[in-house]
Formats: sequence, structure tokens, C-alpha cells
Amino acid sequence: MSNHAMPVSLERLVTITGGVLEGDGNHLVDGVATLHDAQNHHVAALTNSRYKREVEKSSAGCILVAEKDAEGLDCNRILHPDPSLGFAMVSRYFNPPRAVVPGVADSAVIDVTATVATSAEIGANTVVGANAVIGEGVYIGPGCMILDNAIVGESSRLIANVTLCEGVEIGTHCLLHPGAVIGSDGFGFANEAGKWLKVPQIGRVVVGNLVEIGANTSIDRGSLRDTVIGDGVKLDNHIQIAHNVVIGAHTAIAGLVGIAGSTTIGSHCTIAGEAGIVGHLQIGDYCHIGARAMVTRSLKERSNVSGGVPAVESGLWRRMIARLRRIDAMADRISALEKMKK
Repeated sequence: MSNHAMPVSLERLVTITGGVLEGDGNHLVDGVATLHDAQNHHVAALTNSRYKREVEKSSAGCILVAEKDAEGLDCNRILHPDPSLGFAMVSRYFNPPRAVVPGVADSAVIDVTATVATSAEIGANTVVGANAVIGEGVYIGPGCMILDNAIVGESSRLIANVTLCEGVEIGTHCLLHPGAVIGSDGFGFANEAGKWLKVPQIGRVVVGNLVEIGANTSIDRGSLRDTVIGDGVKLDNHIQIAHNVVIGAHTAIAGLVGIAGSTTIGSHCTIAGEAGIVGHLQIGDYCHIGARAMVTRSLKERSNVSGGVPAVESGLWRRMIARLRRIDAMADRISALEKMKK
């Protein structure tokens, strides 16, 4: 619920979000909040029709709402075809990222062969390796490791303790959250008489533009060819992406997902939390993979798959497992009965 430095009129706000204003265009607002917490100077959103009663109790100065839910509302409102999107636009307006302050912290270590734009900000205890390139307007927070030959594109932000291993390339306007590790070795080993022999991982990781990578997410470098993350991809926290994986543009992946090596994910896909995808698969564009799904085969474009077992009452779960243990015997009995009928 951060406040913008300058209040803005609803008449001005509607030009930022689109939609249609109904109410007092001169009313001033300076931030966003939930329907429950909003005050007269806040903007809130009704994103689900089930919560329409909350609007009646809300003190918000303006409500973003779909036209179908606006009937009967007695408040300033902006009719928007997608209130969630409109709310995101308003929140971004009131909560811009802090400005980059050009300069290099005294405790940072910059190799003499590295190229750092004068408009970049390099935080405390950050290391920038040999021949690395830091672009214009980049923010590198404290404790980051930018190893040899890595590239960070214009206006990208590494919040803190991010590691870019050798040769990693990050595009423009990316956001990498604390603890992300990009370009560590893939899990590549060959078995030699019962012992594991490491296979050198000599590819890179290439990340496109406008990509967001969550905290403690790991993306492995390719074994031979590159691991590639397309433009506009959004990755949540604690995701594991193995070597040689390719993820298409504007795909969004939730936390704790694991993607095994050499799998290709199409563009505009959504992958829900704790899903697992085995290696060497082809996942088409616009696929949706549900929470805890285990994908073991390739999927055609626009496939929608689910998996996992929803939580049930413990006693019921034990009874279900007991039945599963008897399923082979039950199948044998059914088969025997069918033979008797013949």
C-alpha cells in the first residue's frame, strides 16, 4: 500500500488504465490497497464477482471493476474489461522501482577487462569478472557474482546475491531476485565401471528480454548447446531448469517446478506449482500443466493436463490405499468370474 509521491486524479488515472470512469473525475488517489484495507485515497479492485459484497463495505476512493459487476455500486469506479490487469497498471504507476544511482560501491571488485556502463549501479561486495559486460542503466545489488564473459543487458536488475556463471547472457529489462543461480553446471555424468565420470558442461545460458527469475531458482548451462529462456518468460521461486532446456516466449512457471534436460517448452504456456517434466520432451505452445502434474510424454499445442492427488481426510486416504493394495487380487477375481460366465 505504498503511496506515490504525487496524488493523481481519477480522470488522469483512467487514461493510464483504459476503461470507462464513472464518478468524480477530480477525486485524488495516491496508492493501492485491498477492498478491506483501502481508504478514500486508495484504488482497489473487484477481481472476483463472489466478493462484490466487500465493495459495499470498502472505503476505497475508486474501484476497478468489470462492467458485469458494476450494477448497483455506489462509488467511484473504473469499468475495465480485466480489473486484475487494470489494477496491475495502477499499482505499477504508484510503485515504480527505485531509480538507479550510477556508481560502484567501494567494496565491489571489478576486473580491469570488464566493461561497466557509467549509468550502471554496482552494489557492495559485488564481483564482476574478466570481460564481463554491464549495460546502460543496470542495477547490480549487493553480493552479486558476475563471472567471466557474462553479459547483463540494458536496464536489467539483479536484486542481491545473484550469481551469473561464466558466459551467461541476460537480456534487457530483466529482473533477477535474490539467490538466483544462472549457468551452473548441468547434471551430466557417464558411468565408468560403477563410478560417475563428469561430462564437461560447455554450453551457456541465454536469457531473453523482459524475463523475471524468482528467488533461489537455478538454470543450468547447456552441456553442448545453450539453455535458452525466451523473451517475457516469468519464473517463480525455487524452480530447477536443467541443461539444454528451451522455454518459449511469455511462458509462466510457478514455484517448485522441475524441468529435466533437453526438454523444449513452447510459448505462452503455464505450468503450476510442483509440476515435474521429464527430459527430451516437446511441449507445444499454449499448454497448461496443472499443479503436481508429472509429464512423461510430449504434449501437443494447447494441451491441458492435470495430476497429483488432492488432499483428503486422513482416514479416507488410508482406506483408499488399503483398496489399492488389494487391486491385483480384485482384478484376478473379476477375470475369473468373467471366464466362468463364458
